[in-house]
Amino acid sequence: MTEGAATAYRRDHPDAELHLLGGGHWLLETHLDEVLPLVRDFLARLGAPT
Repeated sequence: MTEGAATAYRRDHPDAELHLLGGGHWLLETHLDEVLPLVRDFLARLGAPT
């Protein structure tokens, strides 16, 4: 989602995490090293195996 849409969403959900990454459509292919720790941390907080 765009930065504007993300900040609007966060106004409605102030406890939501917001990570602005400049990866575009192919984020996982171009920025995996940056995204993976965020996903793992999120899953760990849910109690999911990582």
